[in-house]
Amino acid sequence: MEKAKILDALKEGAIQEASFEDIKYLPFFEEWKNVPRGTVVIEGRVIPAYPRIARIMRIASGVPRHFKGPFFVEEKVDGYNARIAKVSGKMLAFTRSGLICPFTTDRIPDLLPTQVFNDHPQWVICAEIAGPENPYIEAHPPYVKEDVKAFVFDIIDEKGNFFPPREKWEIIKAYQLPAVENYGVFEPWEIERLYELLNRLNEEKREGIVLKSLDGGKRLKFVTPFANLHDIEVSSELLEELPPHFYINRLSRLIISLDELGKKCDDRLFYEAGKALLEGFEDALDKFKRQRRIYHTFSCRFRNPERAEALLRLLNRASSTIRVKKRALFRENGFWILTFDKVFLRSTSLLANLLRGQAVFD
Repeated sequence: MEKAKILDALKEGAIQEASFEDIKYLPFFEEWKNVPRGTVVIEGRVIPAYPRIARIMRIASGVPRHFKGPFFVEEKVDGYNARIAKVSGKMLAFTRSGLICPFTTDRIPDLLPTQVFNDHPQWVICAEIAGPENPYIEAHPPYVKEDVKAFVFDIIDEKGNFFPPREKWEIIKAYQLPAVENYGVFEPWEIERLYELLNRLNEEKREGIVLKSLDGGKRLKFVTPFANLHDIEVSSELLEELPPHFYINRLSRLIISLDELGKKCDDRLFYEAGKALLEGFEDALDKFKRQRRIYHTFSCRFRNPERAEALLRLLNRASSTIRVKKRALFRENGFWILTFDKVFLRSTSLLANLLRGQAVFD
């Protein structure tokens, strides 16, 4: 990227200087003159942003509308997006917004074999990091019982382009990279086959699928009914942290996907949906009455304790409405275990005002 363009972006506030250990870099925090949010300029190199993927709500009409020929279907894993690259001899992991993640960077040797970067230092591995011991999200796949695992879903070449799915899967096999599940190639008319797959994934409490054209240029996602309900369940305690349409969107997706998969709402689902919405609110109230704050506790494992401290600093800078408080950092079974609370300031303030009897307009 030209130096003049970088200077213009700095002046306009599209990028800000950031640092990690002895590395200085420039993440784009917003889209700027066709440069996507999440693009990173580092050590004279550009790490491409990972693009957003559009969602379809209806398989029967959405698939033939967007695909005129065969396409790959891969699992959509419930985790957080990381781009992993080797820069000036160091392995680094970047968040969706373009920041270097101290946690993921620290754990790269545990997440995937790194020989691929020795052979191809300009490649970028795109992976979902998922598991119960991650510092970002509450949800995780049921088959990851502890810690975290990486699931590779894309590879970016030295020119900044995605490898087509078939080539990508050959690379994954050659380097034995951990990856999302590959369900193979489908034709646009194979709707019933897709229904069978989605019904199985729903029963297995998996998040959904990503559909990719053979050249990799078109991508769409579809999530299972379970995933929509689970999103509500793990977030309903947050009250003011999420906009109301977060819940409305997931409820509408739930009903539409159930209808398409030939399922109807029954008493069990009514109970589960109500429980998912109300139990979190009740837990938040109980937690506030006991401790005067609404929070979630996280735990994750590090090789390097300094990177644990770096993660806490990163999380505290990331949001003005969330305060991160360390509980403990201790050595156990070869790792440093970090536990911390994310205190949700908006929700805490809302409950404090309501319980004090403050009048509100709604």
